[in-house]
Amino acid sequence: MKRYWFIVIIQCSLLALALFNISFKPEILSVQSVGTTNWELTPKYTKTYFDNGLTRSEGRLLDTNKVGWWKTYYKNGIDKSVGEYESNEKTRLWKIFHENGELKSVGNYLGNLKVGKWQTFYGSGEIKAKGRYNSGLKSGEWKEYYENGTLKSETVFENDKKVGYWKHYYPNGIIEKQGAYVNGERNAFWETRYKNGQVELESNWKNGQKHGWFKRYFENGQQKWVGEFENGQKVRLWKYYHENGAQECEGYFSDNKKVGWWRFWEKDGNMTEEGDYALDVKNGFYKTYFSDSTIKTEGYYFENEPIGEWKYYTATGELEKKFTVEDAD
Repeated sequence: MKRYWFIVIIQCSLLALALFNISFKPEILSVQSVGTTNWELTPKYTKTYFDNGLTRSEGRLLDTNKVGWWKTYYKNGIDKSVGEYESNEKTRLWKIFHENGELKSVGNYLGNLKVGKWQTFYGSGEIKAKGRYNSGLKSGEWKEYYENGTLKSETVFENDKKVGYWKHYYPNGIIEKQGAYVNGERNAFWETRYKNGQVELESNWKNGQKHGWFKRYFENGQQKWVGEFENGQKVRLWKYYHENGAQECEGYFSDNKKVGWWRFWEKDGNMTEEGDYALDVKNGFYKTYFSDSTIKTEGYYFENEPIGEWKYYTATGELEKKFTVEDAD
């Protein structure tokens, strides 16, 4: 009998608990309260294909906007890129690949613009360049490398403009050129070298223009020429040299044009000619010489054309003939 009443008590308790749940949690059983999916707000998985049937891209679209992770492929099926979209704009980490599957570049986006640290790679997998972006613009120190891993350049950017001290290297590690940029333009002293380390050019710059003394050298270290620039134009005295060190010519420039008295020499040091220039052409008295520097001819030029009386001499220096060139006008 006790067992019977125990079973009755248990059944009554379960019935009471069921009635309690029905009374105080009607939303669980109410059909009206069951939610339904709004498919207009659910991203749809999408795929595009090449003509050969292989996948070209895949990811999710919300309306027409790319969202979430997306992948693109080369026509051979190799991954081309993988990264995330937010409202149709690239965001967070992205990876781009070469057609052989090797990583080409990696870095982050924000609002479709590159940000933070980025790296690029050769198809062999060796690093090509590394640096930082700020809102899509190169900022701070950047380094480039040759495919063999040696340093190619050390550069500095500020909002994509060249600034600070720059260095470029040959594959053998020798500095190729170095100098400073200000607001994207060369400024102050720059130096360029040959692959053997010998100085090739010493130059001065102002706001991106050649300004000040320039010196160029042959690869053997002999000076090739020396002269001055002003706002990008050759000015004042310039001297040029043969590779053996002998002087080749010298004279003056004004606004990049030869002016005044110019002289010219052979490699053996013998003078070949000398005379007046104006606006880069012979204009005035002029002389030419034999190979032993003995006078050969003398006369006048006007706008690169001989005029007036001209004298011709023999190799021994005696007057051979003279004649007058009629003015064409």
